[in-house]
Amino acid sequence: MPFIALNEYLMGVQRLMVEIARYAGGRVRPPQHRDGSVWGHAEVAG
Repeated sequence: MPFIALNEYLMGVQRLMVEIARYAGGRVRPPQHRDGSVWGHAEVAG
């Protein structure tokens, strides 16, 4: 497999991961440690 095709594939995967993280970030807040719990308000915000 050519290096260019592999590099393009990796860029596509990274872009997909960013889109998934952006979608998930809009629904569930990232973990917070202020309350001493790992999940923070993620389960409450649901």
